[in-house]
Amino acid sequence: MTHPDLRTPRLSLRAIGRSDRDFLLKHFSDPVVNEFLFDAEPLGSLKEADGLIDFYLAGAANHNHRYIMRDERDMPIGTVGFHCYDPERRSIDLGYDLEPGYFRRGYATEAVGAVLAYLRGALPLERIEACIYPDNAASVAVVKKFNFYEDRRVTLRFRGVDYVHAVYAAPVPERREA
Repeated sequence: MTHPDLRTPRLSLRAIGRSDRDFLLKHFSDPVVNEFLFDAEPLGSLKEADGLIDFYLAGAANHNHRYIMRDERDMPIGTVGFHCYDPERRSIDLGYDLEPGYFRRGYATEAVGAVLAYLRGALPLERIEACIYPDNAASVAVVKKFNFYEDRRVTLRFRGVDYVHAVYAAPVPERREA
């Protein structure tokens, strides 16, 4: 399935592509961006950025999709997307991140809102989840704006250390036929 580009009042969200490699390397090698990301090492080379792009380009059939957030000036400012689609549970995971200069300005909320609206109409879902490190108060605040609730705790092992994460979930209302 091909997922469409999305727009909000201040953002354009377009599918990750080969031209994003320099931005992705800069973004995912930034220690501030990576502060609460305990699922992958920071990117260290353009080859690693290409690997991330390859994952999302090859994953479209599994609904692994990442958007590059672009601001009013068409500058890349972060990513937002979904992955880990489970057709049996009818669930999908949501993820997002921003460049530090764009924190606390509503961009993540705007992007997440657009992706949630799209997902709720595009896939047969019952749940959308976000796995968030509890100290990441800004990220928790974003999902709570969309009525996500803490569903459970999971432990992720990263660099030999266990990190407890909260899994936030939001039910997806049933689609009504017109």
